[in-house]
Amino acid sequence: MLCFPGRVPSANKRLEDASEGPPDWRHAKVGHWVRIGTEKTVAPGKVACVRVEGRKVALFNQEGAFRAYDDYCTHNGGPLTQGTCEDGVVTCLWHGAQFRVSDGAPLTPPAGGRLRAYGLRLVDGVIEVEFDD
Repeated sequence: MLCFPGRVPSANKRLEDASEGPPDWRHAKVGHWVRIGTEKTVAPGKVACVRVEGRKVALFNQEGAFRAYDDYCTHNGGPLTQGTCEDGVVTCLWHGAQFRVSDGAPLTPPAGGRLRAYGLRLVDGVIEVEFDD
């Protein structure tokens, strides 16, 4: 094996690099979980606005599969929970932009992009969402 002086990192440098951890760990955001309701907060096929920590969250129930998004249309900020929710699609009351509830994807103009989703978990019938700190 050949060794070229100046081209092999020192042991100290290798230890410094290892202590930083993988890149995804160093830059990962850590959030906190907040209770926003129970399984009965919103009926199947419906949406409800839940206000928590100064935010308005649109909580959807698709036959027991819950989703949580900011309660704002990406077009002009209209409240999604005041629109209609049918067949897995929410329609903004203000200008008719439509989004797929399962993933927040925009379906029709004038939607400005995907809805901002929150991590969601169900623990013993309690619904919690994850807010970034």
